[in-house]
Amino acid sequence: ACNPAFALKSIQAEDKIGTILPCNVMLQEVEGGTEIAIINPISMVSGIDNEEMKVIAEQINEKMNRVIESM
Repeated sequence: ACNPAFALKSIQAEDKIGTILPCNVMLQEVEGGTEIAIINPISMVSGIDNEEMKVIAEQINEKMNRVIESM
């Protein structure tokens, strides 16, 4: 799952980021409910020397955390 606006901003900031876009979300049915696994976008871009991309990853991380907290 990915937010198209953040995907575009990410690609504009770092043209090769498409290979590791920080938008991966996995839902899995488990006994008693649903498990949500989300890759930490800040970790995904930590090896990239691009401050703009790090800011975008922080914004994505904040949004993902709000989604998780609302569940």
